[in-house]
Amino acid sequence: MLVLSVAGAGWWFYERLDGNIRTDTRTADELRKYEAERPVSVVRDAQNILLIGSDNRGGKGNGKYGKDTGTQRSDTTILLHLQAGGKSATAVSIPGI
Repeated sequence: MLVLSVAGAGWWFYERLDGNIRTDTRTADELRKYEAERPVSVVRDAQNILLIGSDNRGGKGNGKYGKDTGTQRSDTTILLHLQAGGKSATAVSIPGI
């Protein structure tokens, strides 16, 4: 009886929370309104990729690089631009603070 009660309460709670989720279409409608005003895309099939790496000071011998506080921080941020057709790539490293 206890298991059924807990399962029933869990189901009721899930349904109540799930029923509160609403889709906001106002932003998509607003963007569609101004779609004609956007500039024409000159370059097709090019990609921009943001690469973010994180690190910590854990591991053998890494103590000489700083104190290990157990937290991870973003230590590498690179914006990578791939030319259409894959003929070249350009990477810009953004220094961390």
